Amino acid sequence: MRAQRWVGTDGTSGLYVNGLFQHYSGHHVENNDEGKGGGGVYTSLYEDANQNLLAGVNVT
Repeated sequence: MRAQRWVGTDGTSGLYVNGLFQHYSGHHVENNDEGKGGGGVYTSLYEDANQNLLAGVNVT
C-alpha cells in the first residue's frame, strides 16, 4: 500500500509527504512487515512556456 499527498502553495512552490507499507510472506520463512515514510519541499527557480527548473529537499 502506498500513499502520497502534494500540497502547492502558490503554484511555484509546495510540499509533499509519502508513505509505504509492505507485508512479505512465503514458504519456510518468517513473515515480515516494512514501513517507510518521507517528505520534502520544492520551489520553482525558473519557468517559461516550455520548461521549468525546480529545486528542493527530500527526506526519507
